[in-house]
Amino acid sequence: LLLLLILLDLGATTFQHPYLPAQNEAGLTYMSPNLYQNLRDEASEFPNGFLPNYRYFYLSDTDMSFLPNAWIPSQTGIPSAFNAYVEDPLAAHKFCVPLYEYLNPVFSRFKSPDDLKASEQLGVIATGLYLLNIRHIFSFHSDIKQLFHWTWLYNSPIVVASQTVGWDFWKAQNNIALNQDQDLIILLTQMGVNVLNRT
Repeated sequence: LLLLLILLDLGATTFQHPYLPAQNEAGLTYMSPNLYQNLRDEASEFPNGFLPNYRYFYLSDTDMSFLPNAWIPSQTGIPSAFNAYVEDPLAAHKFCVPLYEYLNPVFSRFKSPDDLKASEQLGVIATGLYLLNIRHIFSFHSDIKQLFHWTWLYNSPIVVASQTVGWDFWKAQNNIALNQDQDLIILLTQMGVNVLNRT
């Protein structure tokens, strides 16, 4: 009986989660079939079994951005800057989520895709998305039921991390202390890193 109750509870979520009626798909992401196909074609240029070396960033003025971020990777092959469940890197909570919370109200005020170029926050937007290796930006506007899409010209290897690994080994190998390497301190300071409290 207990097993039956568990199966009934999970049946509507876990076992059916990867499946969606065709008529519901359009209202999930608001992407056109042509856009889906273009994204698939772009991702298919990478060798079989390899993910694209860039990500997408999906913004929404609703609380339902979880569903598109779970659906789009399975339909296009392009990874998200966010997670569908708990497989995201540690940096997601340190950087991705705060950036999303900062950008979402900015993008929700846009009335057309051209508003991005005129935005006073364009520098912050460009820097944040560059650091997350973003190529495609999507912003859904529920009031007009429209999805804005931008293709970023420049994306980079992901340079955001929640911690530095291997620093102690590198420091010992080079016989150097952080406070003795002025070039490194200058570099870290220019990156906005506080070397005293390691933030």
